[in-house]
Amino acid sequence: MHSNVLGIDIARLTFEVALQVDPRRILKRGFDNNPLGFRQLGRWLKAHGVGAVRAGVESTNVYAEALAQ
Repeated sequence: MHSNVLGIDIARLTFEVALQVDPRRILKRGFDNNPLGFRQLGRWLKAHGVGAVRAGVESTNVYAEALAQ
């Protein structure tokens, strides 16, 4: 069974994600680091048929706290 893996690199204004949808396919996209960007991420994941993910976040300072909430 394969679980989706989401890597997140977050900064003050934006964040970039990389979604591993299978062992040989990775999708990438950027979003604004604000509530609208968080909702867009949710819709993007849903559009790719992703429910639960394992996520890892690399952030500078406290910029990931809002997304983590």
